[in-house]
Amino acid sequence: MKHVSLVLSAIFASGSVLAAPSSAVLVETNGSVLVNQGKQFVSAKPGQLLTVGDRVMVMDGGNASVRFADGCMLPLAAGSLVTVS
Repeated sequence: MKHVSLVLSAIFASGSVLAAPSSAVLVETNGSVLVNQGKQFVSAKPGQLLTVGDRVMVMDGGNASVRFADGCMLPLAAGSLVTVS
């Protein structure tokens, strides 16, 4: 499986990082999409909250979308590995 690593920028407001419980939401998953929130990769679910350091891995044949607090959407293709930072 081809891995593509992406590092996502932190969300800033007025020059300081937002103090929100989540940085992003996994809004769509198709196929095998996994999330690691500290210990191991587990199956991801639409609506799952993501915070700084979480990793999202999209397996072959899958895809997903992440929506950030500012409304920006990030589509994730098969073979992607993304770390929320």
